[in-house]
Order: sequence, then C-alpha cells, then structure tokens
Amino acid sequence: MKKLFIVLAAFFACIIFFDKASASEFLDLPKIAELKTDSSITTGVFSPDDKFIVTGDSSGYITVYNAATGAQVNKWEDKDAYEISKILFSPDGQRLVSISTGYSGNVKVWDVQTGLLLSTLTVEKGDYRKFYDIALNKDGTVLYTADGEKSVIYWDLLKGTKLLELTMPTLPTSLAYNAAEQHLAIGLKDGSINVRQAVSGEYISTKSVGPDYFSDIVKVKYSADNKVLYFSLINDQQPYLFDVNNHYEMIPLEENDYSSQWKDFDFNLNHKYVAVGEQYSPFKIFDTETKELVAKGNYGFYYYSDDVEFSHNGKRLVVGGTVYDTAILFNELTSIQITPASLHMSVDDVQGFTVKGKYSNGTVKAIPSAEVQWSSENPDVATFIYGKFQALKPGTTTIKASYKGFTAKAVIQVNSQQFTDLKPIHVDAVNYLVSKKIASGLSKTTFGTNATIKRVDAAIMIAKALELDTATAPKAGFTDVPARGQAYVNALKASGVISGKTKTTFGTNDQITRGEMALILQRVYKFTPDSTHHSFVDVSSRYDNAISSLVRYKIVTGINDYEFGTSIPITRGDFAIFLYNSEMAKN
Repeated sequence: MKKLFIVLAAFFACIIFFDKASASEFLDLPKIAELKTDSSITTGVFSPDDKFIVTGDSSGYITVYNAATGAQVNKWEDKDAYEISKILFSPDGQRLVSISTGYSGNVKVWDVQTGLLLSTLTVEKGDYRKFYDIALNKDGTVLYTADGEKSVIYWDLLKGTKLLELTMPTLPTSLAYNAAEQHLAIGLKDGSINVRQAVSGEYISTKSVGPDYFSDIVKVKYSADNKVLYFSLINDQQPYLFDVNNHYEMIPLEENDYSSQWKDFDFNLNHKYVAVGEQYSPFKIFDTETKELVAKGNYGFYYYSDDVEFSHNGKRLVVGGTVYDTAILFNELTSIQITPASLHMSVDDVQGFTVKGKYSNGTVKAIPSAEVQWSSENPDVATFIYGKFQALKPGTTTIKASYKGFTAKAVIQVNSQQFTDLKPIHVDAVNYLVSKKIASGLSKTTFGTNATIKRVDAAIMIAKALELDTATAPKAGFTDVPARGQAYVNALKASGVISGKTKTTFGTNDQITRGEMALILQRVYKFTPDSTHHSFVDVSSRYDNAISSLVRYKIVTGINDYEFGTSIPITRGDFAIFLYNSEMAKN
C-alpha cells in the first residue's frame, strides 16, 4: 500500500510540476551507470579519490560501487538501522561514518575496505535519540551531529568521545562545515540558522528567513568556495543565500533565480554549478553565476530520488541510483583568437575582425564582435570609430580584444603608399612586403603588379625577406651583378639558395620564371610535398617536387586549371603573393 501511494504521489506531482519548457533547451547529461540494488538508495557519496561511490539504502545496507562502471565492490548491513540516511567519508578515504532514520541512538564508523564496524558513538547507554545530520571537519578528526533532543554534539571521532554539546532552541535538522572560516552552520526546523565556531562552539550569528516559519525539511550547505551559505526550505521555490564575509547578511535574489524546490543540493568543486534534488521531480543543475537552469533529468512517471552528490572533481553526479557524466558542464572558454581581414592597411582603409573562442572540449565557436571589448595601443595610427576599425596614418598599432577575462592581440601595419594597380588578391602580400621594406613600388602610385622581375631584383627581395647577413658573405664571383645587388647575391649564393648561369655570370638582367621561383622558395623554406601532387601538365621533373610542395601549402596557383606557367616570367604581383604566402606558411 505504501509503495502504491508513492507511485501515485509521483504521478500527480509530475503532472502538477511539469515544466512547459522543452527538454532540448537544456543539456542532456549522459548516464554512466545504474547502481544495482534491492532497495531504494537513500544517500550516496563519492570517495575522496572519486574512484568509488558508497550508498545507503532503505533496508539498512551500505554498498560500495566502482564509480566508473557501477559494478558492486562490497556490501554490508547495519543490523540496527531501518534506513541509512547519511554517509560521510573520512578525508583519508579509509573510514565511513553513517546514521540511520530510526531511533538507534548511535553513529557508526566503518572500515571502507572490509565493511567491519570500527566504533559506535553513543551519548550514553540506553539513549535512543534520532540523528538528523552529520558533518566532519577538514581533517576528519571532529564529527558534528544534530539530533532529536535539540542537541548539536561535537565528537572526537578517533576516540569516540563527546567534546561538547550545544542545545538549540528548536530541532536541528541540517549541518554545514566551513573549512575556510572554521564555522558550523546549523539549520533549525523553525526556518532559522544558528552559526557557531567549529572548534569552541562559540556563538557567531542567528539568521531567520521570517517569523514563525516552520518546515519539515531544512537544508544548509556552504558553497564550494565557502563564501556563501545556502539555506533551503522544502516549501519554498528558492533557496536563501547569506554572505559569509559580511556577517551572514542575506543576498537578495531575483524572482526567477534558482527557481526550484530545493530538498537537497550540492556544489561542484569550482562553485560553477549547483545540482538540486526535488522530492517528486527530476534533478536540476543551475549555473551559480547566472542562477539559470542549464541541465535537468528526464521526465518519467516514477519516484525520483532527491539525494544529489557531485564527485570531488565535478566530472560526475550521482542522483539516487544513477551516475551521470557532468564533464559536458565544463566545456568552458579557454582562449580567444582574433583574425583581421588584413594585417596590412592603407590610410583610410576600414576593416573588420572575426573572433573565435576555443573551449575545453576542443570546439571552436564564433563570438559576436559586438560582445568583445576592443582597444588600439596606438589610436593615432588606427582605431575603432563607430564600431569599425579605420586606418588613420602610417605606422604600427596593436589591436587588443578582451572577452570574459581572455585577451588576444594582432599587430596591424598601416602603409602610406596607396598603389592604384593592386587587385584584392595582391593587397595583403604587397602591403606586407612594403611594410617590411622588402619591396617598393615602381612609382608612388603603382607597384607594377603586371611587370616582370629581373633575377637581380628578385635576389635583393628574397635576401631581405630571409634577413640574410649581407655584410660578411664572401664574394660570389659574378661579374654581371650591379653594385646595388652584389651584397644580396653574395649572401644568397653563400647560403646555397641560388647559383649563377655560369661560374662568372649571374644572369642579372634575365627575367626570373615562375618555375625558378618555385625552386627557390622550396629550397629556402624547406617545404615538402608529402602525399600532395600538382595537377599541372606543363611541369617537368626538375620542378615537379618544388611545385607539389608549394601547392600542398597553398602558396601558389597556376595560370589556369591545367598549367602552372613554369617557363613564363613571374610578375611582380605573383612574386609578392608567392613570397608572402611562404612567409605566412613558415610562421
């Protein structure tokens, strides 16, 4: 009959409290395991190393499970218990402390590995008081108990002796220990909190949510960072928050913050999330920053366990007999990156930036530029005007993007020269070469995009790009190199990048071909083709490996889909593109 009542109650509660929001709006936590048991699981706790879950059930059994697989490791019975109501691990993971719902009058300490009873804590012989909650201090030497005699007792857990006893004005039903402040918060049945010093029992404060409030279930727990005390009453749809560092003053909540029936709750390690157990509804998980719902259990017509417990690393959650993978909650932003349309601009140019965030699970997502805080270290050169980045005068500036505590930077070069013969495909390459003083225009207004290049001019630009030592290189021995190019040709020959047409002639005035440029770039930047092979029909074996290598890194394109133009003199525009792409691939 009792089971029938529970099922019916769950059925009607599901109907009454059914949330109209679609489940697809929230994260769906993957299930890791179902803990097999013959009775209803009433409480569960993770071992300090998160390898095991220990549960208590409605038949008085304590069971140890493998947290990763749900396999049963050990099981024993507390023969004096009708139902196990709370279990705690000692910090060293060697012992368990348990209490039951009955009037047994004792607290039991067990050996985790063997299940042997190590000690029993009793106020005095013949005392059959009921214990409502237990808590341990940081090192596990002091146990705190709340009981039906309106007492909170401090115990020496190792000796099994009573240290001190506090008498409360009403029934204490919940305890919370604050390791940072050495406080013990005591939740009372009248809807108030009594805060004591965790060592001496000295009174600190009393807080109440309202006059004459009476609740069957009261729960207190400190946040993972120990800065906020959470206090819940079963009849309310929000918890009450108190600022520990501000004399436990109440923290106001908005109407829809943390909207749920808080019967039990637990925080993950970094206090980012709180899991909430309700009496007849699926569990919920809230973001503690936004106080909004981010995940919840699935609906179904069965009895829900209100007991929830995060693992110590926050990657798992046990709700009754189900273990969930909560790693999905920790897909947090780890870095941001910004990509400008171009690293090189001319005066009066305007451009935008794309911003992407990298997350802990490896995904990369776009971030709206409007949500990013932008700044320019040299706003006289370029800055943001009405939401657009505009170049103002020649120079260099560093753009900084800030988003949720993360920053990313990009160096932007603004050039004074505005060549009129550049197509969009040439802009970045030409601006780069000009800004690095690798190349200059044929005039103030033209770069000479379609003009061909003499071998000596190509040698000068390549040597500048490679930043070769032109002062100490030995003489190459070429008699046809003009003075302006001798140091650069000497450096290139000494480094093995180029050779002459003969031992004494460099071929200074010969035009450099696209094929020769490919050979030089592969030799200089040490590109390899891997498994890539070009599809051009005009490439001889001499150039085959070099052109395949450059195609692999998307450094070059052909003059059409079928021809690379191997023997055709390279234009200044293509030369700039090839050299720029090689520099970018190297970096």
